[in-house]
Amino acid sequence: MDGSPAGRSEESGSQTISHRAWGERGARELEISGKDDEITDKDETMPNPKRRHSKSRTAKRRTHDALMPAQSSECPHCHEPKLPHRVCPHCGYYRGRQVRAVDEA
Repeated sequence: MDGSPAGRSEESGSQTISHRAWGERGARELEISGKDDEITDKDETMPNPKRRHSKSRTAKRRTHDALMPAQSSECPHCHEPKLPHRVCPHCGYYRGRQVRAVDEA
């Protein structure tokens, strides 16, 4: 190196910074462009799990993923099943008042 601090190397136009904390083997180089000041990682591998998840651990995680059937309640006006806190699709009543006109077919 030519007068630059230990562990760093510079080039004209853009900088290349080498992290030499683990020696030559574990060094990763980051490139910094002068115009955008954006750090891009040349080592672009995604992290992977260290060990495989067992079947029981996977099953334990998925215990809450099952779909539940929609709850229904009885409309107090026409006694048809309806979703709670919603206007009855059969008669158009909600909380004792007619809020939607329904075609009588």
